[in-house]
Amino acid sequence: MSACLDLHFVCSAPIDFTQDISPLCAKYDFSVNGITAIDDWHWNHPAEIALLSDIGEVLESGRIVVIRLITPLYRNAGVYLEKIGRKYVWSVWLSLERFPELEDSRLNLRSKSRFDNIYSEIAYVSAFLRADCELIAVGVETEFDYSDDRTDMIRNAHNIAVWSFGERESESSFLLLRQGYHRRWNHDLNAYVFERIGE
Repeated sequence: MSACLDLHFVCSAPIDFTQDISPLCAKYDFSVNGITAIDDWHWNHPAEIALLSDIGEVLESGRIVVIRLITPLYRNAGVYLEKIGRKYVWSVWLSLERFPELEDSRLNLRSKSRFDNIYSEIAYVSAFLRADCELIAVGVETEFDYSDDRTDMIRNAHNIAVWSFGERESESSFLLLRQGYHRRWNHDLNAYVFERIGE
């Protein structure tokens, strides 16, 4: 089984799933293959959700939403949505079966241009969904648990190649720089990205 690219986003406001997302589906050539609500990460009490417009209500009730996607480019993909405190966390995963050069948890010369493309696509999707992301974390086979304590969150995360904290400079910059990340401005995201560069 191939590794997965994980993209984690944290937003202050919910995503409006009542709007028509057909243009987004057409642009990325994917289709929804099912939506499930679960009580927790042990997958207790799964229940199918018939409509995208029901997702907001399910999230507000404290349940986790799992969206299964089909896409010819990545074959398998999906989205996990969860409300943690007052924040909305969505995690997108994409199979890297056809992109083995991205299976390294660090950026490298072969993957750097692809990551620049990823930043551009993140900016496009965020604008389309009107999602003001205040935190982005990208990596391969990641472990990521959102916490209001950013220092604790960064220390407990694994395999994150890129962090970005929106328009504000992060109070955790020094920690990331000490861990070997490099900071640079990204015009698409209109924010600094902290990248872990490999050989």
